[in-house]
Amino acid sequence: MKKLLGIVVLSLLLSGNAYAGSLVNTKWAITNIPIETTNPPYEIKFLKDGKCKYTKADQSNTDDIPCMWKKINQEIYWTINDFSFVEAKLVRNIIRGSCNNKNDQKWKVIGEKIN
Repeated sequence: MKKLLGIVVLSLLLSGNAYAGSLVNTKWAITNIPIETTNPPYEIKFLKDGKCKYTKADQSNTDDIPCMWKKINQEIYWTINDFSFVEAKLVRNIIRGSCNNKNDQKWKVIGEKIN
């Protein structure tokens, strides 16, 4: 089931050109709930062409980690390193949703726009 979800999310990310211009070049502070040292907060910057820049709170440079995103209406999806998958709802300057990864872990995410 997780593989199917991952395939669906990646298909959404890679298909079409429905990128939200309003999110391009915006940066967001994302907090994972529950907050754990193994799952630290991070920043994500949504770039054009469905790419994003992912930066962990404890690292300054993570340019080499693949990150892709897509927005459909008020729903936003992103994947980091083809390992974790986020489905969230965007309401004004707040993102709330759920995340899962290939290790069968699940958690909630909340984020706020920082620029």
